[in-house]
Amino acid sequence: MTLEILVYLIVGIPFVGGVFNLLLPKKRENLVGVCTHFMVGLHLLVTLGAIGFWVMKGAVPWKSHEIKLYSSHNYQFAISFFVDWVTVSFLATLTIICYSITRYALVYLVGDEGYQRFFATLGFFMFGYSLVVLADNFEMLFAGWEFLGITSFLLISFYRYRVRPVKNALKIFTIYRLGDVGLLLGAWLSQLIWHETLNFDRLSEFTSLIHTQLQTQEAIIIGLLIVLSAAAKSAQFPFCFWLPKAMEGPTPSSAIFYGALSIHVGVYVLLRMFPLWGGFWLAKACLFAVGLCTVVLSASATRVQSNIKAQVAYSSLIQVGFMFCEIALGFQTICLLHLISNAFLRGYQLLVSPSVVSYLIRYHNEAPQRQLGGATGKVLKRFPTLAATWYLVSIREGYLENLLEKILWRPMKFTGRATSWLLTNRVLWGLAVLGGIITVLGVSPTWAKSVESTTPFVASMAILLSLASLAERGSAFRAWALLGLTQIFVVASVSVSDHFSARDLLVYLSGNGVCWPLGYFILKALPERELSTFHGYYAESGKKNFFFLICCLGLSGFPISPSYLGEDLILHHATQDRLWLALLIAFCFIISGISALRIYSRLFLGPPKPASRRSV
Repeated sequence: MTLEILVYLIVGIPFVGGVFNLLLPKKRENLVGVCTHFMVGLHLLVTLGAIGFWVMKGAVPWKSHEIKLYSSHNYQFAISFFVDWVTVSFLATLTIICYSITRYALVYLVGDEGYQRFFATLGFFMFGYSLVVLADNFEMLFAGWEFLGITSFLLISFYRYRVRPVKNALKIFTIYRLGDVGLLLGAWLSQLIWHETLNFDRLSEFTSLIHTQLQTQEAIIIGLLIVLSAAAKSAQFPFCFWLPKAMEGPTPSSAIFYGALSIHVGVYVLLRMFPLWGGFWLAKACLFAVGLCTVVLSASATRVQSNIKAQVAYSSLIQVGFMFCEIALGFQTICLLHLISNAFLRGYQLLVSPSVVSYLIRYHNEAPQRQLGGATGKVLKRFPTLAATWYLVSIREGYLENLLEKILWRPMKFTGRATSWLLTNRVLWGLAVLGGIITVLGVSPTWAKSVESTTPFVASMAILLSLASLAERGSAFRAWALLGLTQIFVVASVSVSDHFSARDLLVYLSGNGVCWPLGYFILKALPERELSTFHGYYAESGKKNFFFLICCLGLSGFPISPSYLGEDLILHHATQDRLWLALLIAFCFIISGISALRIYSRLFLGPPKPASRRSV
C-alpha cells in the first residue's frame, strides 16, 4: 500500500463515517457508537501507519499526484496533498486526540437527543481538519477551512432549542467568515502574481523568487491577509472575545474544537505559509503584536472568570498568543512542540472540568471562584481605581466585541436597512432583469466592451444587495430573493472579463441554480417566515431542516457544489488593475454566507413554538 493511498484514506474515512452516521436511525445509539468507534479507530491506525511509512521513506517532503478537476485561462483546480513535518505533527495530534475524546463522548452523551448528530458532525470536522493540514494549495485548504467553520457552528448550536447557543454560534461564524477574506484574497493574489495555482510544496523552493518578484505593497497585503485569517480562526486579538462563547456546546466538542484542535488552525496556516510572508518584517511585527496583545488581555480575563470552561479557554488563548510570537521570531520547531503539549493539556482540562465543578460543589459547597492574587493582586489593592478599571476591561474582554460592533456591523446593518427600504418588489424584479442582461452581454465577445463601463455600478449593487439581505428583519422570502440577486450581480461584475466564458458562468450558476429554487420551495412550505424571531422548525421537520441547510451552504459557495469552484473562478477573473473589484467580490461572498446561515438559524433553530401559536 503506497503513501498516496494512505493519505486518501486519512481524508476519506472521516467523511464516509460522517455520512454513514447521518443515515443511521437516531434512536440506534449503540449502532452509532459502533460506527463512530470503528471510524476513529481506523483513522488512528491509518494515520499512524502513514506517518511510519513516510518516516521509513526518509521523512522528506512528499506530494501526491495532481487530479485536475477544472482548467480555464491560467487557472486550474486540482486535488493534491502534501506531507512534511508540519503536516505530520498536526495529523498525529488530530487523530490521537479525536480518538481519546470520542471514547469519552460515546459514554458522556448517551441518552442525549443529539447523539447521532454530534458524531456525524465530528466526522465532518475530522474530514475538514485532515483536508486543511494535507492540502497542497489554497483551494484545498480553503475547502477544509469551510468545513471547520460550519461544523463549529453546528456544535456550538448543538443545544438548538436554546436561543443563546444559536446566537453565539452565528456570532462566531461571522468572525470565521471575516477570516475567510484573508484566504480568498491570498489565493487570488497568488494566482495573479504567478499566473497559476501556487502549491505549498513549491514555497520553500522559490523563497528567494517570492521576495524578488513581489513588490512591497503586494508583500504587505499578502502578509497582513494571512495574519488576519490566522487571528480570526485562532481567536487572537482583536477577535479574542469569541472563544468563551464557543463553550456553549457539549464538553467533548469544547475539548476537541476550542481546547485542542480548531483553536490551533491559525497557527498551522502561519507555519504552512511562512515562506510566503516570513521574509517581510512588517508582517512579523504585526503578528508579534497580535500575539502579545492577546497574551496580556487573555491573562487578565482569565483571572476574573467564574466559569471553569472560560478559564481554560483564556488559558489556551494565552498559549496560542505565545505561539504567534514564537512564529514571528522564527522559532517554528519550538512552536510545534508548544502546540502539541498545549493541545493535549487543554483537551484534558476541558474533559475533567465538569468533574472538577461537581467535586467542589459536592465536597466543598463552592464553585470555582474569581481570583486576583499574586503580584498583580497586590498592585491593584494599592490602587483601587486602577483595579476597578482593569477589572471592567478584563471581564468585558477589552470591549473588543463592542468595538467591532460599532465600527463594522452597525454601519453594515444601517446601509443594508437603508438599501432594503429603497428596494421595492418592482425594483427587485427590474434589477433581476438588468443583471441578467448585463451578464449575457458580458459573456458575448461582441457586446462585452459595451457593458464594461457598468462594472463599478454592478459590483456596488452586489454589495448593497448582500447587505440588504443581511439586515432584513421581515420576510425570509425577501432575504432569500436578495441573496439570489447578489449572485447574479457578482457574475455580471466579472462577465466583461476577456477570459470569462459561458462555461465558467455555467459552473458558478450550476450550484446556485439548484440551491436557490429548492430553498424557495422549502420556505414556501413553512407556516411562518418572519426573521424577527426564532421559530425552531427543526422539531417539526428534520428533512426540511437538513435540505434548507444544504441550500444555504450551496448558495454561499460551500464546497459541496460547483459554486465553490465558481467562487474561485470569479476571483481569478478579477484583473490586476481591479483590486477593488476583487475586494468587493470577496466581501459579497462573506456577507452572503453570513446572511444565508442567519436565515437558517432564525427559521429552523431556537425554541420550537407550539402548533397552536402558529398563524397559518
